[in-house]
Amino acid sequence: MSSCPRRHAGRGKLKEDGVNISDWLTALCLFAGHAAKNYPGVDLVALAQYLTNQLRAGEGLDLLLLKELVSVMTACPHPSPLGC
Repeated sequence: MSSCPRRHAGRGKLKEDGVNISDWLTALCLFAGHAAKNYPGVDLVALAQYLTNQLRAGEGLDLLLLKELVSVMTACPHPSPLGC
């Protein structure tokens, strides 16, 4: 998983409008969520460490990965502060 963000290092995480998240990042996070749910061998500790490192580096957009992990693994399609 750690090699995927490096491959897309030249791409922006936001679309050209500067507001919306890039399609490639959204798809990658959704894929990671489904992979973690369907394959128990996926190391969630490594994903958590990646998120921690990104947050320390000031990259808050990578929280989309956490959102998709929670959404897919709990079968709650759009997690909100109020619950499912």
